[in-house]
Amino acid sequence: MCFLLMYTNLSLNFILVYTKSLVNQNIIDNVRDKKVPSSLHKNFLLEISKILGMLIMEVKHMSAFKYKNPVYGYNVALFHEIFGENPIFSSLSAEEEIKWVYKDDKRTDEVDGYSRYFIIPGQNPFLVKFPTSQEIEQFAEVELVNPVACKVKNNVYFKAESVKIIKEGGK
Repeated sequence: MCFLLMYTNLSLNFILVYTKSLVNQNIIDNVRDKKVPSSLHKNFLLEISKILGMLIMEVKHMSAFKYKNPVYGYNVALFHEIFGENPIFSSLSAEEEIKWVYKDDKRTDEVDGYSRYFIIPGQNPFLVKFPTSQEIEQFAEVELVNPVACKVKNNVYFKAESVKIIKEGGK
């Protein structure tokens, strides 16, 4: 039963409520038939409730979906989890944005990278950072070369080495 409980909270809640009602009914039957003194009934019910409560917490903890990033920082696994294998993206940016290096909260003349906005059906537009300038027309369909992603709190950041043009863009 515990193996099944790890997979669905709906099944978990149903089984635990059903089990608790069976235990309560069994206690009521035993008290009515005078097999168990009524003074023990309340203590036994409290103990069963505590055990069921601990079981609920343990199983919910085991069944909760949590993405555990195997590598901190940027990694390809997170990228593929979000977009799947070999997705095709549409470029939204007419021009790339230059990302500058900042030291002591001041911009330097050193370029950190270049970024462009892309979109894929079912997702919001997102920014991808590249180490070198990329010649991509607006609305071109591209495949990212060596893409990676990094999740920081509720934000996901993307990088790629370059792009492979699948279909030229146009306005």
